[in-house]
This record gives sequence, C-alpha cells and structure tokens, in this order.
Amino acid sequence: MDALQLKGIDKLREKLPDYPGRKIAILPLVAAIGGLLGYIFLIILDAIPRVFGDIAFLVTIEPFTPIVGSILIAVLALWMIWGVWNK
Repeated sequence: MDALQLKGIDKLREKLPDYPGRKIAILPLVAAIGGLLGYIFLIILDAIPRVFGDIAFLVTIEPFTPIVGSILIAVLALWMIWGVWNK
C-alpha cells in the first residue's frame, strides 16, 4: 500500500524549496507550538491584572488586554507566515 499522498503537495514543495522531503512536517509542528504558546500568552495577559490588583495601571488597562493580546498574536502569526514564504 502506498503512503498517503496529499493533493497539491508537489505544488507546496515547489513554493517551499527550503523544506525538502520530510522536513516539511516541521511546518504543522511549528504552527501547533505557536498556537499553544499564543493561548498561554493570552491567559497570562488576562490573569496579570487580577493577580496584581493593587497596581492601578494594570486595573486601568484590564479591559483592553484581550484586544491587545489578540492583536499581538495576529501580528506574530502573520510574521511567521511571512517568514515561511520568504525563506
């Protein structure tokens, strides 16, 4: 039985010459680790103002931390995608 072949894998390998053979499996791994770290970052960013409630600045910015965290993660994700396609 032949190994499972994905449709379009040859086209993807044309676009990513720096990832020959099985090295292309690194891409989903990097994406999964990046997603996990992103969620951990959002949880920490959400918890910091509650843990340090006596710091007025953190209490003031607490409503904006989810928005700022999401924007930071979106920018980092786009930067990672740009890095893969321009490597």
